[in-house]
Amino acid sequence: MKLVNSKFKIQNSKLKNLIYWVVLMTLACNRSPVGFDELDRNLTEPVNLELLPKTSACYEKYVRNGISSNLILGKNQEYEARVLLMFPLADSALDSLVSVRLVLKTRRHKNLPFTVHIVQQAWQENGVTWLRNDSLSYWLNPGADYSNTIIGQGSIGTDSTIIMLSYIDSLVRGNGIILLPQDTGFAILYSCETSNDPKIIYKYPKKERTFIASADASIIDTNNLRKERNNLWIGAGYAYHTYLKFAIDTLPDTATITDAQLILYPNKSFFLTDTVEIGVHRLLAPYQEGLTPKFYPNLSAKTRITNVDTLIKINLKDLVQFWSMHRDSNFGFVLNGQPEYSDIFRIELKTDAGNYPRLKFGYILPPKGKF
Repeated sequence: MKLVNSKFKIQNSKLKNLIYWVVLMTLACNRSPVGFDELDRNLTEPVNLELLPKTSACYEKYVRNGISSNLILGKNQEYEARVLLMFPLADSALDSLVSVRLVLKTRRHKNLPFTVHIVQQAWQENGVTWLRNDSLSYWLNPGADYSNTIIGQGSIGTDSTIIMLSYIDSLVRGNGIILLPQDTGFAILYSCETSNDPKIIYKYPKKERTFIASADASIIDTNNLRKERNNLWIGAGYAYHTYLKFAIDTLPDTATITDAQLILYPNKSFFLTDTVEIGVHRLLAPYQEGLTPKFYPNLSAKTRITNVDTLIKINLKDLVQFWSMHRDSNFGFVLNGQPEYSDIFRIELKTDAGNYPRLKFGYILPPKGKF
């Protein structure tokens, strides 16, 4: 009996093995050998292209610098920057004042002399520029309407600057003060967006009262800086935008962008700091000369550069891929400073035949299916 059971177990085991191998071979017959699918797909080779812009342009605009953490004061042959300050000053007990002093903290030192004047026209921090006193109204005189009377003067110090102020009655009734540079060069001061706010301090015989700036802004203009029609500039503080459009409409609809680089060649530059950032904004409508274009508020790309760079590369892979999938949205893009209310800088791009801005990119097509 035991021998019969043993034989039965052996036969049962062989049957199980046989079933296992039949099932395994059945499954294997439904699958191609490794690499078989790739033999007849006719894989495409990567395609690399280099394009010059179909159209290009440059335009300039005044910038609202009121939200910057920096206050720029100074001038040279190309720019002038003035500083507006507003304080919530009290007009009580002025007769007992011993002195009134303005305190400014220095971020970047320049032994720059300046004068202080009372502003005569109301202004708003979020809208003031060299031309406008707010988002809707203009100064009567570009560069701000202020009294010619000097209520204080001095030079920017290494860490801080203290200026004694006079004409306090007029100061309290005015619309803040303006600092005017009296020599060439630029200093950078801390604004009220930082912990080193500008201050006015009332000194009484037995106490002091401090007023922190409630609003401030740099207003910036250009002097003797004239852009020619074919110039391509990028700048901040006083803004320059370069517009470029590349004709990628001939790309196959099914193209996958493998890489895309915008290549720029800086020529002449003016920086207040060692490094700056420039960004790319794609347009939402066709560019029209003489009109400020509408562009997507979020950046498509950006890069940081130094004042000694001779080549700028910006990765535009995602943007070119977007355009290849949405052909009707390719209105080009603008290059601008990031942020525009940052320190003054200007980059001039080379536009000669060998160094014109260009777009280098590559793409591949999807593999073809089996016959």
